[in-house]
Amino acid sequence: MRALQGLPPNVQGALYLCLAMGCFGGLDACIKVLSAHHDSMQVVALRGFSSLPLALAWVAWRGAWSGLVNLRWRLHVLRGLFGIAMIWTLSMGLRELPMTQVYTLFFTAPLLMAILSGPILGEPAQKAHWVALGLGLTGVLVAMQPGASGWNFWASLAVLGTAVCYASAALLSRLLSRTDSVDSQVLWMLLMLGVGATALSWGDWQPLTGRDLLPLLTLAVLGFIGQMAITQAFRHGQPSAIAPFEYTGLLWSVSLDVVIWAQWPSRWTLLGAAIITLSGLYLLRHEHRGRPPVAVDPAP
Repeated sequence: MRALQGLPPNVQGALYLCLAMGCFGGLDACIKVLSAHHDSMQVVALRGFSSLPLALAWVAWRGAWSGLVNLRWRLHVLRGLFGIAMIWTLSMGLRELPMTQVYTLFFTAPLLMAILSGPILGEPAQKAHWVALGLGLTGVLVAMQPGASGWNFWASLAVLGTAVCYASAALLSRLLSRTDSVDSQVLWMLLMLGVGATALSWGDWQPLTGRDLLPLLTLAVLGFIGQMAITQAFRHGQPSAIAPFEYTGLLWSVSLDVVIWAQWPSRWTLLGAAIITLSGLYLLRHEHRGRPPVAVDPAP
């Protein structure tokens, strides 16, 4: 983290977001393995609770307990509710729609963040941000090749709700970072996610077995690092500036498909991934070259 301190805030945010997307790609692989034997909501609860010990150990090591109490609780609870609603609406969409349609709809979240960051945070998107967002979304559409037929209206609406919830949670993270510590955001989000998902999956809860140990340990480590990274990303970076780097999640999913399941991407997926990469590099170059980025207020 110290190595990034000399970089512009938006560049720091972009690098943290790329790290978070890599961790979440690994999380998706673990969730796919665990979902073969457990209800999807139970897997989400396991994700939250498995990372809690690491979050608590991190806070204890830093002696940061005081930063977990005097908080803007309404915003924390609202962020937690958005997280639970995000999972719920996503599960509704996945029940009815193919994955390509779900991901195509979900990747509207960076655009929503760029649109909403102005009125909510007072950080309007710059021209370069819109160019990068448009390029990234084009790359997603090329890679996913969404069909024109077979769209389920209510399931599609649910996935759009997922994108809205994700964008809202990210903006709240940026807003909370002006007064509340990163530790508080990570710990309370994990706790609310675990408790909420447990309540939703209680009737379908299945006992854990030895085969779940390795995925759970991986889930714990990547979940903790990913939550820390994404919180740091929106603490340092202006949402409209770093949002295009959300699209790097597609690159990670392609890599994991090849390495773990030997599923090679099509030429359209590779072309889309190249466009997404170019959009991120364009914006990274823009941030390095000159426009003074909007810095976040220091956390207490």
